[in-house]
Amino acid sequence: MKSDTSPFSEKDQNIPCENVRRTISKGIGVEIFNSLQDPLILVTPEGIITEVNPALLQAAQKEYDDIIGRGICEIIHGGRWPHIECPLEEFLRTCTPRVEDTRLPGLGGEYSLSIIPVTPSKKGKQLILLIARLLTKEEIRKVESIRTAQLAAIGELAAGVAHEVNNPINGIINFAHSGLAPTSSALRVWEHTDPSDCTAAAAANWIR
Repeated sequence: MKSDTSPFSEKDQNIPCENVRRTISKGIGVEIFNSLQDPLILVTPEGIITEVNPALLQAAQKEYDDIIGRGICEIIHGGRWPHIECPLEEFLRTCTPRVEDTRLPGLGGEYSLSIIPVTPSKKGKQLILLIARLLTKEEIRKVESIRTAQLAAIGELAAGVAHEVNNPINGIINFAHSGLAPTSSALRVWEHTDPSDCTAAAAANWIR
């Protein structure tokens, strides 16, 4: 049946966005934040945790007060090396978005970690929202296959570098040996060539 009224009246189309926002409860953002099943973390650009949802507490198996005010890497990575900056903390300072599949030992699994800068209000502070979505078994297999390929590529690169470095070292060794041919001043030649021979041989063995 044909309706006499259009799906969207002129009155509805002209409602200011500000008025629409006012119809939303102020607490709805908090309700959504706490109801999502994926771990959520709000951090400062310096990596200090300011808020988390119940899903994060469950994944980390920690109490709320044990997490707030702590460093992000300390929680999701299960600790950190002293005097070594975590790459995640370094990236957070750029305040740019990013999505990466990674293992988070502090949360006990493989996750897709989304980094989303939160636009601050005029008087608000810059915050960054981290969403950790647990990967499925199929996604984990894909991540592991990519990591295996990356490690294989690194191994091939290291082998190629070792080969290229080892060639001139072997040349040094051969040149040093050629200087040891019997001559009237064999002793003097030995004094100059033997140290380079030993050093080059040691370097060649280390590269292998």
